[in-house]
Amino acid sequence: MEFPDLDADARIQSTNDEALSSKWSAVQAGYFNDPFIKYMIKDKIKVKKSPIINRGTYIRTMVIDKFINSFLQFVNPLEKKQIISFGAGSDTRYFNIMSTLGKTANFIFHELDFFAVTQRKVSIISKTQVLLDIIKSSCDTPDDLEINLHEGTILSPSYCIHPIDLRTLTSIPLPSKIDDNLPTLILSECCLVYLEPQEADQLVQWSVNTFSSKGLGIVIYEPIKNFDLFGKMMVKNLASRGISFKTLDKYSTIEKQCIRLFDLGFTDYQNAVTIKQIYDEWFDHYDKMR
Repeated sequence: MEFPDLDADARIQSTNDEALSSKWSAVQAGYFNDPFIKYMIKDKIKVKKSPIINRGTYIRTMVIDKFINSFLQFVNPLEKKQIISFGAGSDTRYFNIMSTLGKTANFIFHELDFFAVTQRKVSIISKTQVLLDIIKSSCDTPDDLEINLHEGTILSPSYCIHPIDLRTLTSIPLPSKIDDNLPTLILSECCLVYLEPQEADQLVQWSVNTFSSKGLGIVIYEPIKNFDLFGKMMVKNLASRGISFKTLDKYSTIEKQCIRLFDLGFTDYQNAVTIKQIYDEWFDHYDKMR
């Protein structure tokens, strides 16, 4: 039996802090608004990243948010849906969605990550009344919300945190409240890229096999080769800490990313675009200049 490299796992978990710091910097610089990220920051000092990092973080965040909002509001809008976020870390998307759409969104948001990450997040949420109130707004009774700090879990009608090593997900029963009869959107924001290619492929294939009967979409954000400045800086920063992108060689172009999705079961539609294409084609003059 092969056991995971715990040191490597810890290094990957540390990327959550880097992503959180980048978002905190972009929020402080006025690129976008996130009133909840401050609760995830341990030392609320001013963080100033380079403009290229701030801009890349802004584009990354806004585009994924657009996909999520389209899924929630325009795909069978009256039907309940679920979002499953692989390697969610300290992400605050659930709270931002609820503050904007509330119960009208009619969804459940699942976050999956290492135990060390989920336990810290659950601890923060359990001590932060603003965040608790948002979760409770979807609960009909106090018993609808279960928080277990020892296990690093939250279970509620609209928000669940699951401590799971994604490398094991394909071989265990579905985590509590994940429903294979709901339209589902899978998010992988710089997550699958840290797995071995075979492990990442198995996870995507598992998603197709488990959820496609009721409608399934997937949003994958990860680097490809021929890096832009943002990508080069990301790779350099991670390499300095002994972290590599394991699927990068196999899925090194947007064409290979599309073939990947088709081969793993997303046969109806696949598309891939670069951050530069998104910046050039999706953002208006005002966004580019501010």
